[in-house]
Amino acid sequence: MFVGVAPVLAIAIAVILRWGKRTLLGSLFGAAALAIGLLAVLTLWMDGYSLYRLVAELPGIESVRYMTRIILVILFPVSMLLASSVDALSSARIATTARYAGQALIAAVLLLECSDIEHYTTLKREWRDRLRIAAAELPANLPPLPILLFAPGRGESRSLRELDGMLLAQERGWATMNGYSGNTPPNHILTGDCRDPAVDLSAALDFLGRNGNEEFERLAKRVVAVGYTGCDPSWVSRRLQLNAFAGPLPAELMAATTISIDHVRIGDGFPQATITIHNRGNRAIPAMSSMAMPIRLSAQYFPSGD
Repeated sequence: MFVGVAPVLAIAIAVILRWGKRTLLGSLFGAAALAIGLLAVLTLWMDGYSLYRLVAELPGIESVRYMTRIILVILFPVSMLLASSVDALSSARIATTARYAGQALIAAVLLLECSDIEHYTTLKREWRDRLRIAAAELPANLPPLPILLFAPGRGESRSLRELDGMLLAQERGWATMNGYSGNTPPNHILTGDCRDPAVDLSAALDFLGRNGNEEFERLAKRVVAVGYTGCDPSWVSRRLQLNAFAGPLPAELMAATTISIDHVRIGDGFPQATITIHNRGNRAIPAMSSMAMPIRLSAQYFPSGD
């Protein structure tokens, strides 16, 4: 959210010169400063309360990446303040040497900041190689009108495999259950477990309000699950019943839940643990969250001997 040193430096110089009655601030300076102030007040978060909640709870707003979009909006009045501040410095009643030095300092800092950017880039060749490797993973026998699903890869970002599925499906004109977006579909959480295709497809049909098992079976037979080995093929005939909850789970439910580690081993260079969750309460633990607040198991590593 930091806009940079150059704008802050220019604004500070302009305000100091105005306080010293050495220059005048343009009419746009006050308007831009007021706009930034209103944005700051609107998005201020204090002890769980914010005026922005009134906007955030409107339908569809949750799909917007709040912080990213907010800073893009703020950059417009900030650029106006920067330009107005440089104008105020240029017309200030100070020594010419001091005026030129101030302008040069702001320009130098601005150029330095704009050039000190780390670009995340990849070559087209790399993505062509990824698509070639992904295509080689496809089974020899494909159903009519395939629906592609790539499992998450080990040792790399999950988004890369999601993009592999998107690009390969796009190249071949297929449908796909993979996707990468700032607005993730409800309960689209790929873990690499054999239940992924059934969970993803069941959750999608639940979201669309399509009940019954007939459509699930029809679509499941078209799914080409890549990267899932040793899975029971009979999953295509069993739609899952997913219970959802909204908000945090009740404390009494979590208090009656315990976790035990049954077995730990190293596989493919990664620790793999078999975990059993015991629910000793009288209520079922929902599998999904309708508010994108899933239950996650987190690991904490300790040095040996502790």
